[in-house]
Amino acid sequence: MVHLFISFLSQQLRTKLTYDSQGNVDWNVVGNCLTSRIIEEASQVKLEDGKLQLEEGSEWKYSFKENNVFVLEKKQRDTPLKGFMGCGVIGLPVNEIAKVLDDFGTVFLWDKFTMDAKYIRVISESETHKDFIAYRCFVATRCFFKVTRDACYYARSKFLDDGRYVLTSMSVADPKCPPVPGLTRMKIFSGTGWLLEPYEGSRDQTMVTYMGHSDLVGFPPIVINLGMKRFPMNIYLLRRFLEHSTSNSRQRLSSEGTTLGVNQEQGPCSSGDDETSLKDGAYEDPIPLCSFTATDASLL
Repeated sequence: MVHLFISFLSQQLRTKLTYDSQGNVDWNVVGNCLTSRIIEEASQVKLEDGKLQLEEGSEWKYSFKENNVFVLEKKQRDTPLKGFMGCGVIGLPVNEIAKVLDDFGTVFLWDKFTMDAKYIRVISESETHKDFIAYRCFVATRCFFKVTRDACYYARSKFLDDGRYVLTSMSVADPKCPPVPGLTRMKIFSGTGWLLEPYEGSRDQTMVTYMGHSDLVGFPPIVINLGMKRFPMNIYLLRRFLEHSTSNSRQRLSSEGTTLGVNQEQGPCSSGDDETSLKDGAYEDPIPLCSFTATDASLL
């Protein structure tokens, strides 16, 4: 019932960030809401004995299967841009995979869509979560078609009490992450992120779910949908990287990645460090973000 209520709210309300008494964004509320959305959407899809099962009444539709990754799509309200979901199993514990998703130092080694990535600032951090602003530059190719876009986004990385892990994100404007001359800034909408959970009760197998809903900006919706449909295949790329590396080698590669361009202030898609007067806040989101109060943290 909780998830149904969250879903109802998210379809009824426009995106409105919650502000505290000092006029600052209440990122805890935003993070709770984004996390709830990922959990609610992922709960509609299950993998049992390697077979895909959809919850009755779910609006997610099967699209294709490739390299043991199931890809689904969903028509969104008030926008022709579709949401996409990928589901697959990786033979490692949740915490091992989460370390890689949290590590910008190795992202280039498995995510072929990312050209540049770095933390802009950490908002809050504890043993179980991190709220932060980050920058990424993406490149997508299909046949003779190539597009480069960048994004400034808020993200929450969080381990849940039941052993699951969630990484969720949404575009924001931040004065330390201004637009880059010559690059078009894409929009990452709520409902974008990762969910890791033990697969069929095993600690050594993880059900990995990726969800993506973004606007590449500057292209017709049909072109954007074709490009975004491939993003869930990051599950396969992540699995391949993990299967061909060890925990120690990944730690070494992460350190080397930082010296080879990852997280550097200037790079092929660097956002630089020029201050601007951009207001700290989110883009208008065609998939409405639920508006919670601080007490709703108990839902997670």
